[in-house]
Amino acid sequence: MKRRALSAKSTATSRLASLSASTLAAAARSVLAAAVAVVSRRRPSLASLYYRSIVARFSISIRNCLLLKNV
Repeated sequence: MKRRALSAKSTATSRLASLSASTLAAAARSVLAAAVAVVSRRRPSLASLYYRSIVARFSISIRNCLLLKNV
């Protein structure tokens, strides 16, 4: 069982490494959209505040990922 889990993890890691930078950015944006949708349903008045905060954090993360990917 442990070997199978390690094998699956290494396979997932190698697949992630082979993805293009634009694919990684698109995946990050879809996660962001899902998070904003959850916040919007629960507290619409705070949605824009959370959205700006999350976008700022994700923008930095995406930019760092893209920089590392291109090096």
